[in-house]
Parts: sequence; structure tokens; C-alpha cells
Amino acid sequence: SPLSLVVLMFAAAISAVAQESKPASPESPTSAPASIEVAVPAYQNTHCPVMGRPASSKLFVDTTFGRIYVCCAPCNKKIRADTEATYKAAYPKTTKVGNTICPVSGKKIEAGSPVITLQGREINVCSDACVKKALDNAQVVLVKVLNPKAKIVGNKTCPVTGAAVEPNFIVMIGDDVVHLSSQKCIEEVQKSPQEVLAKAKALAAK
Repeated sequence: SPLSLVVLMFAAAISAVAQESKPASPESPTSAPASIEVAVPAYQNTHCPVMGRPASSKLFVDTTFGRIYVCCAPCNKKIRADTEATYKAAYPKTTKVGNTICPVSGKKIEAGSPVITLQGREINVCSDACVKKALDNAQVVLVKVLNPKAKIVGNKTCPVTGAAVEPNFIVMIGDDVVHLSSQKCIEEVQKSPQEVLAKAKALAAK
């Protein structure tokens, strides 16, 4: 009957609308990719040891004690002129990390092993040979001992510029630590983190 035909057409229309309103499945090519966090690890002093003002996470001097963060560029010269004194002012307290695995070699820490101090943290290394390597790669060492989830990608070439990486210029993409050639690369990493991470892993595999 005409009435039955109308009912059937209405039901079909409702079904079509319901199908269109369903959210895309995870496998759907139209699904948005999952977001991934990009961060620069910074276990920093809160105040500039020269001026006493809040320190900037983007302004620092790399020293044998790790990074000393400052409030403005002119303070860098004073940091270099008296590194030990300004370090003590920046990190007045020292905390023992108590790591049982060497962050350089991956070997177990034995009794009497050397201890280094980086940015207010006492960190154990397994041998004298690891001391210099730890000091030269302070930011990676801090990440390893303070963030158990961190995974070092190990790329020697910057995935952004194609140049050789600098030891202490790193970024975390999710839980992966990627080396960069310059801190200026961070902006490019933030634009396409998944692509940068994939490229860094490919470079590390070569």
C-alpha cells in the first residue's frame, strides 16, 4: 500500500543517516593521526645564578657540571668566568640519584665506582673511562637516569638539517630521544614529529 511504501522509504532514510554519522574506525584512512608529544628535556636551575631572576629554558651555558640556565645572554660571560661559583649558586642542593646501571656503558655499578655531579644530581658511572663521556653528554645522561621510559634513538645525523649532531642538543618525541644539530631544529620537529622520528630511526639504522 502507499502507506507501507512511505514507511519503508522513511526507515531507509533513517538508516542512511545513521551510517553517515558513525565515527571513523581506527583503520579508516580519514582518521586523524594520534598526536605525539614533543619536549626538550631540561633538568634546570629555576633562577639565574648571576641576576637571581627566573631562568629561561632557552638560555644556558654547557659546563663540566652540566647546563647552567640564565635569565639573559649577558650572564653567559659571567658563568664562563667563574663556573664553579655560579654552578653552586644555581644548584645549591645535590641529590643522589642512586642509579645501579651506568648510563654510559649500561654495565652494573660496582662498589667504589666513580660519581659525577650534573645539575644538582650525583650520578654513578661504572669506570673512569665513562666519566668524560658522561660529562660530554650530560643531557642524555640525565634523561637516562631520570626518565626510565626514555629510549635513545642514537642517530649521528640530524634528521632536520642532515648535518652531524651535537651531543647535548636533543629532543624527546614521545619516549624517543632524538639528537639534533642545533636547538633551532626544535620548531621543525614540532611541525612533523612523526616524520622526524621515522627519519632519525632510519639514519640510526644505517
